[in-house]
Amino acid sequence: MKSAPDDTMDDVLVCKTRPIKDKSVRGAVAAYRKQRQFQFVGGGRIGKALPPVDNFMVALGLQPDERLRARVQDIFAAAGAALLANSVRCERGYIYVFHDSGDPANIVKIGRTSRTPGQRLAEWERQLAPEPGKSLRLLSAYPTRANRIAERVVQELLRCQRVENRINPLDNRQLDEFYRIDNVLALALFVRETLRYVDNFCVQVAAYKARRRLLQ
Repeated sequence: MKSAPDDTMDDVLVCKTRPIKDKSVRGAVAAYRKQRQFQFVGGGRIGKALPPVDNFMVALGLQPDERLRARVQDIFAAAGAALLANSVRCERGYIYVFHDSGDPANIVKIGRTSRTPGQRLAEWERQLAPEPGKSLRLLSAYPTRANRIAERVVQELLRCQRVENRINPLDNRQLDEFYRIDNVLALALFVRETLRYVDNFCVQVAAYKARRRLLQ
């Protein structure tokens, strides 16, 4: 099995997210942004889910470090091997995004839950915003067939936007799932489309396992 990326890697080594400079790439991004899958409203057929790195570029208009591309590929390789070996399974849940009213407008929390987003938000509310006048606001939440895989992929590609030195006020634990995102609508599109890709990945692995059983 191909090992998962080393989470202890120094973030500085991989954080080189930058604007897209290549004209042909910018043109492709502009073309995809006109398609149904990268819009919140409108009719028409939704196209094939793009790979997460492409979703990142189209939705956020940024070029991720190529090493992040490799790390995401490693996540899928490890997940596929584990699913085929039956050591893990695709678990349904949600990827959610919320904002703490005590934070700047561009700081958000991104996580996963196997319960409802509202239940998870209430748990975080008790930890992060117990004081009167402070509250958390759910910005978006999307269902997924594989919330653990989806969370890893989303958070890996947002590694360069991660907020450092965030501490849980109740237990002083490091909180690593807060990110600096200037456009929450673009973030929602990135998450939604990446989850479509992850869900399709799980469906394809399950179909391959079924075919393999028939041939045995």
